[in-house]
Amino acid sequence: MTDILMLVYGRPPETITCPKTSLPHPGVTMYLTISDRRTGQAEGRPKHRAAIALFLAVGSSGCAPMRVPLGYGTLDVNPPAPKTEAGQIAVARFDDARSSEYATGDEIGQMRNLYGMPVKKIEGSQNPVLWVSGGLVNGLAAEGFTVERVESAQTAGALPTVVGKVSKVFVDTYMAQTAWVDAEVGIDQRGVRLFSTSCSGEATQTGWWGTEEEYRSILALAMENFLKACVPKLTPILSQYAAK
Repeated sequence: MTDILMLVYGRPPETITCPKTSLPHPGVTMYLTISDRRTGQAEGRPKHRAAIALFLAVGSSGCAPMRVPLGYGTLDVNPPAPKTEAGQIAVARFDDARSSEYATGDEIGQMRNLYGMPVKKIEGSQNPVLWVSGGLVNGLAAEGFTVERVESAQTAGALPTVVGKVSKVFVDTYMAQTAWVDAEVGIDQRGVRLFSTSCSGEATQTGWWGTEEEYRSILALAMENFLKACVPKLTPILSQYAAK
């Protein structure tokens, strides 16, 4: 077990005990203080706010992973009407090529203390890999395609099929929150690779409280940027080979 010692101005020290598995750096004691109030040093205020936020996020829920719903931003709230009837295509279930250097399984990120040490895991409430391929289903449908979800290109018949490998779905927080969505994406038809590309989406925002909503929103923004980068690359080839 690993102890985290919280020191907050005006309150006695509070100790939170976490399992080793939730802290990649066991044996490290984290000290947070907001008692250093130097006159005229406005640059210290973000650190004070971050200290309060981390205390609330970790202290209120202990070291259990934070579960964050994965959504699609404006595609969830106000999906656009399809532009044209672009034809029928397929999107296959993407492969998981994420590295343990970042996060695998349900894990999609981590909260860090003021010294950059991970203190809390962030997990997706949905499968992160399916979230990425599902985003492309939504993005291509918005371009007018009729999209069939398939397990693989081999089960799609003659339809041009979007395939891919997800290399990163990750959100990191240290003073700011940054999220990444990266994948290698291709188009296959009847065993032939028609097109290959790399697609990436990144987004950064100031994280004040470390809430589920903050992480959901920054991941949704990274997904929007991923789709803005990826969908225009795919549509010309898909339009050429789609079933009419």
